[in-house]
Amino acid sequence: MPPKRITVKNCADPMEAAFLRDWLARHGIDVINTAEQMSPWTGRYGLLARGPQLRVIPRDVQRARELLKAPPTCILAAETDDDALPPPPAYTQDDCMQDDAYLRCPNCGSTNIEKRHMSWPVFLLVNFLLLGLPFLLGSPTWICHDCDWDSHR
Repeated sequence: MPPKRITVKNCADPMEAAFLRDWLARHGIDVINTAEQMSPWTGRYGLLARGPQLRVIPRDVQRARELLKAPPTCILAAETDDDALPPPPAYTQDDCMQDDAYLRCPNCGSTNIEKRHMSWPVFLLVNFLLLGLPFLLGSPTWICHDCDWDSHR
């Protein structure tokens, strides 16, 4: 017969439960996440079912509650030293543009950037329907293939 489990945390949603379960498992605590056992329809009604729970065996209750008093905001941030990483370079709009053309992405600094054009039939149709306003105010869309930045967002 499996040992009786004690609930140490009632979580707000399955994402929080999975994050905290992983946090406790990394510290050697055997945890059951009840969100993994819920049937699919209870996902929507998780608040009515009081949300997922984290359950541990009685000998790990005290240690689990101590760890859950101050959980990390991100597991990767808790495991790596942020000071070891160099600061990201700061790119300004002037560094990235030359003659209304982007040379590099202002977001990540990548040179993997492309100018996207609208096809001519669509361009003419849009200009005709909107009385030429896009002709006067329009500018091409630039897209970075590394960070998915675009110039119109």
